[in-house]
Amino acid sequence: PLRTIPCCIIVVAHAEWECMMASRRQGAGKVSVVVQNMAGAELLSVEIQSSTSVADLRDHIARSLGLYPFAFDLISVDDGTKLQGPAPLGEHCRADGGLDLTLLKLPVPRANSSRFLRLQSSVPEDVKPTYHGREGSGWATLDVVGPRLLLFIATLFIAFQCFEASLSQFIIIYGVYLAEALFFNPASRGLRSLGDTGSIVGYIQKVKSWRPLPKIQAKCWHWETRTRNVTDSEGRTRIETSQEKEYTQTFTETLRVTEWTDTSGEVVQGLHYFPLLQIHFECSWEVGDEQTRQEHDRQRLAVKNRAQAADHEHDWSEFLLLGDDNGAECQLPHTDMIGATGDRLPGWLGWNQYVVATVCG
Repeated sequence: PLRTIPCCIIVVAHAEWECMMASRRQGAGKVSVVVQNMAGAELLSVEIQSSTSVADLRDHIARSLGLYPFAFDLISVDDGTKLQGPAPLGEHCRADGGLDLTLLKLPVPRANSSRFLRLQSSVPEDVKPTYHGREGSGWATLDVVGPRLLLFIATLFIAFQCFEASLSQFIIIYGVYLAEALFFNPASRGLRSLGDTGSIVGYIQKVKSWRPLPKIQAKCWHWETRTRNVTDSEGRTRIETSQEKEYTQTFTETLRVTEWTDTSGEVVQGLHYFPLLQIHFECSWEVGDEQTRQEHDRQRLAVKNRAQAADHEHDWSEFLLLGDDNGAECQLPHTDMIGATGDRLPGWLGWNQYVVATVCG
């Protein structure tokens, strides 16, 4: 009711004005667009050519109202359809050339403190969006590439200042650079799992349905003394002794979980407006009630007692695995993924292109 009544008021309020302007618009080929919010208050009115596309109208509304083009939908007041795509406005307006629209705001993906894109809707609304439109893409690219480029230049500068420049030193530095860029960099890991945004969102939903399997592990060990004969350059032999860890046994157990709830939130709308996404996965868990906490503490104590009885020392660790639909244990297959929106990937985007660019420095 809050939406229907104001819409009727706006249509009546503009009816007489639209009748007076109808003959002019028909001759000039223009559409009179009125944009209102959910409460029926007018936000914007504009006369625009009937050949103007819906996408261009979205851009105009975004600039006029200080919004992001991907942060809202336009709904026709007359028939409730959503305006989208490249279709001209002349296909959507009434016979008198009028077009009344309701602006429906969408949840906007937000950034956390590490500047990663947050895909869950639990992020506070006052957090600044990650994506700031095409006009800010240059600064966003510099923000990602700049620190890495400066670090590489600084490394080369320090190496050649502190040591006498030589081919062997350059090869060592270049090798370290390649190893980091190709095997340890989040971008390289993401490009190995490159796909379209829709399939990545589907993968996220699949992971969220898997069962949590928290694990505890104790690796038993003791110190052992090792001896070896060492011969120096002059042929003299001496005996060296060292203390080394000797692992003897490992105890692993799954903490009992009967029920669980996913608290990460649902994937927000509007991801298909982002031309490129780099997604980083983190998986964590916490106990939901005191009874479960006490049960897990008893399991931990039992495993520690078994480890202490088996050997002098033990290393303790806790980690989380997931159980898929078939009940098999698995870790997250990918911690970083990159998704692109569109019918096909851009020609410059891909693992092979990244390798070529990395090798060329």
